[in-house]
Amino acid sequence: LTLAHEVLVGLVARLRATEHLRCTTTTRRRYRSTPPTPPYAAEVVGGRLGCTRGVRCAAICVGGKFDYARRGLSEASEGRPAARSCGPDAFSGGVTKRGQEDAEKFKGAGDGLRDRVARVRRPGVLKDVGVKFNKNDDWEGFLLAVLTNLVVMAGCCSIFAFFRQRYRLVYAKNVWDNWGYSEPEDRDAIVDGVPMLFEEKDFPVVCDAGTPLPSRPRGYFFDWMTASWMLKTKQIGGAVGLDQAMLIQFTNFAMTTFALIGIPMCAIVAPIHMTMGGNAAGDDYLSWQGFANVAQGSSLCWMHAFIVWFVVLATVRNIYKWQEKFVKTRVEWLKHMPRVQACSVLVEGIPDRCRTPAILREYFNRMFGGRDVIKEVHVMMHTSELMGLIATRDEIKTKLIEKRAKLKASGEDPNAARRPFVLCLFGGESLSELQRELAIAESRVKSERLRLRQKSEQLNIQEDDDDDDEDLETESSHPTDDPHSSDGERGEVLSDDGQLQAIAKGSRGVRQASTTSLGGQLADGLNLFAARTQTTKFVREMRGLYCDSAFVTFHTRYDACMAIRMVPFTPDREELKVTHAPDPADIVYKDFTTDRMHAKLFCALGYALLVGLAFVFLPTISFISAKSKTSALAEYFPIVGELERDYPKIASLWNGIAGALGLNIVLGFLPTMLVLITSSCFRLKAYAWAQQLLQRWYFMFLIIFQLFVVTISSSLEAATMDTIENPLSLIHKLSYGMCRTTHFFLSVFVIQWASVGMEVTRYIQLIKYILWKNACESPEEAHKFAEPEDQDYYGMGARTARYTCFFVIGLVFVSLCPLLCIIAFIYFLFIRLLIAYQVVFAETKKPDLGGEFWVTSMKHCQFGLLVYIMVMTAVLYERADSPYPAFVAGTSLLYWAEKTLGFDEKFFWESLSQEEVIHVQQQETCGQAHQMRQALRGTYMQPELAEDE
Repeated sequence: LTLAHEVLVGLVARLRATEHLRCTTTTRRRYRSTPPTPPYAAEVVGGRLGCTRGVRCAAICVGGKFDYARRGLSEASEGRPAARSCGPDAFSGGVTKRGQEDAEKFKGAGDGLRDRVARVRRPGVLKDVGVKFNKNDDWEGFLLAVLTNLVVMAGCCSIFAFFRQRYRLVYAKNVWDNWGYSEPEDRDAIVDGVPMLFEEKDFPVVCDAGTPLPSRPRGYFFDWMTASWMLKTKQIGGAVGLDQAMLIQFTNFAMTTFALIGIPMCAIVAPIHMTMGGNAAGDDYLSWQGFANVAQGSSLCWMHAFIVWFVVLATVRNIYKWQEKFVKTRVEWLKHMPRVQACSVLVEGIPDRCRTPAILREYFNRMFGGRDVIKEVHVMMHTSELMGLIATRDEIKTKLIEKRAKLKASGEDPNAARRPFVLCLFGGESLSELQRELAIAESRVKSERLRLRQKSEQLNIQEDDDDDDEDLETESSHPTDDPHSSDGERGEVLSDDGQLQAIAKGSRGVRQASTTSLGGQLADGLNLFAARTQTTKFVREMRGLYCDSAFVTFHTRYDACMAIRMVPFTPDREELKVTHAPDPADIVYKDFTTDRMHAKLFCALGYALLVGLAFVFLPTISFISAKSKTSALAEYFPIVGELERDYPKIASLWNGIAGALGLNIVLGFLPTMLVLITSSCFRLKAYAWAQQLLQRWYFMFLIIFQLFVVTISSSLEAATMDTIENPLSLIHKLSYGMCRTTHFFLSVFVIQWASVGMEVTRYIQLIKYILWKNACESPEEAHKFAEPEDQDYYGMGARTARYTCFFVIGLVFVSLCPLLCIIAFIYFLFIRLLIAYQVVFAETKKPDLGGEFWVTSMKHCQFGLLVYIMVMTAVLYERADSPYPAFVAGTSLLYWAEKTLGFDEKFFWESLSQEEVIHVQQQETCGQAHQMRQALRGTYMQPELAEDE
């Protein structure tokens, strides 16, 4: 690692100092006529890399003799160049046996090292993605970026405050209707474009679960700042859900972490770097406050070894502290969960013998000792044909709305019975034709619903009739008081298949009186054959109608929790898997129609597509960057070539940002591509779970292509192969890349300020609202079409992944660049002030998982702490004069591992503990039940089966 690092540094220095020198024939003759001493022979072979410091590294790596390095540096100062291309003939005369052995020893190592160094130093990919190494004049650009983004932020806040007073449904919808807990204000009071204040009314101050609601801002120009800053976790959770509340809490966690670490780093460590570091940064003023100003072998490396321990201890302690707060909030959220969700479970892998609602109900009653514990059972049905008819009907409805809007805009009477033939010919279908098509589509939907309902009732009636027949036959043929009847005789002539026998409690096996005659035996055989045939037909009909998943609702929360903890019910763990039921308004019902085998195949395909996306990510950025440069654009647009010749500075500026432009374009579409893959290939079951998958995959991509991109030389494939060949090379590449890109990541954080400002303006929703308002009958209808925001990029998954990624980046650089603590703190402060208002007061309410995104974020932060330990250990190993500071810093990995592995064991947050469940059940029995939140949907029946309101 030391060899590769020193060769890279020496390569740049030597190429700059001796760029005009070349390896000529005269130089070779001089080396032949004046053979070097044995130790210097090894140095010349090291010089094959073209740098004197490379010679020094080769000597140090093998012999460990620093006098070789000093000799090489002194000869370089005298103007003696090192041979760039040396063959065996370069050491033909006068070289001793030791020198020949050294030369042969270094020859093979030099070739492989040269290839590795060439890959590491190749700047193509880093240039394409916009990553730049530190320069002396970066401080000017940094100050300009800070000033520019602050101005943009101020402008965006002013635009937001201006339009907030004029378009209340876009910027303050939840204030207008009090988050749906009371009647909204007068619709006639909605006058877009005119600044108005909200009326002072006595709105409810608590939600349906008893938690307080946020205070309502009146609508003044700056009162939104106070309202946003005074938000509490319970208020946000009661208004828009615990997931959104914990998203805002994450900004508080990030600010406290960076304040806890950043204050001593900026107040103590940064001044020490400036005054006692050794001025290794030279004229790079922006790096004076960072580790780049610490000279090689400085005693400050010992200080940083203990700083690593301080950062690890402070971060882990903060993570545990905030996780404890979350667990308490989560318990309260679980206690106030809507009753339909708290008392329901999701059952997957239902075997054929239990796929009807009646059989599944009786199965669970039998598992609970025969008690009637089930309130309702909804077995998922195959409704692909019905959903297609509903999609056709909805499409006709949309066309009808658009046609009425066009007629209204043109001044025609939308209720006219007929239209002229010419208008029908050129204007598409008439209004009456669309209404007739809609009526036909409605009738087809009703017919399909009726068919499914009748088929389900037929199977259940058939089951009940068979049960009655069995009971009648049992009473007539085998009376219970018959002393001659035995259990073996009663169950002797049953189906051989145990599963088919249990489908209807033995109703498929027609049992006859036991007889010794040949006719009786023949009758028994015919009845058994008829029973098996009937059973096979029944199972086939069941499979054609029902899926292998169901939602079972119990009478009490206690029984639902006990059903989850009874798993497994059968020896096969894939049968009857019982888990918590998601929000009934958020379920992806179509995913339950996929059988398990197809789900596994699609899951494997999804993973393959994700890996493929990772490997084509950088080539796509490189392609966009190459095609967006002026030289490439001039081939298609000659005017671009003329502008490049006339305005070279502008062309140079454009070429500089082309790489960053390609990176932003691809990163902007990345969440959408990830959502397409996850929604198409993975069995999601709920839309919020899709956001959770997006959070995990998006975070991984951001970490690789924003943080680890400094380790990628030419492609992700080459970097992967290098890491497989030498795993420790990843640590060195991280150290080398991050030490020289601190200015770039400072600029990345500063640019995010303007990004947050652009997001709070909600310009996309404002434009959509204005456009839809002209086509809709009321502002509320236009608002429904304008909302929600793009859930691929601004949903819970993408937002949480982005915020966590920037927290990890800031954490990794706290020692290398203390100034980044301040920049990161300001970034999360803007999010806390601006995005908090948008989430609570403007955006629509989203499905709530109760803080599962928060837990994933905490685990990602722990991963970021691991990256920090690896980077600082590698940096100290290379900068210190001994390996002991790196060893001291690396030992913090043991503490990190112990706390990370014990994270899940310490905190139980997925469900209520047994003690809490019993306590809640006792309160419900005594009539002191907790006040439940109102469910967005009160049943788990498939929406397409429910009648339209």
